[in-house]
Amino acid sequence: MKDTDIFQQALGLVSPWQVKSSTFDINLKQLDIVLSFAAGSKFTCPSCKQSGLSIHDTIEKNGDI
Repeated sequence: MKDTDIFQQALGLVSPWQVKSSTFDINLKQLDIVLSFAAGSKFTCPSCKQSGLSIHDTIEKNGDI
C-alpha cells in the first residue's frame, strides 16, 4: 500500500479530496501532506449545503493553518 493511500484512509478523506503527496524530513521531524482534488470536481457549500458547486480559482497554501 502506498503512503498516500495510508494517509488518505487515516485522514478519512472522501472524493473529491485526495492525498496528492507526502514527504517526511527526519532532521526537522516534519511530515508534510499535500491534499488536492481532480479538475472539474464539484463541492458542497459547508454553510448552506448547496451541492454541485464548481471551483473557479485555486491558490496553493503552505505553512501554518
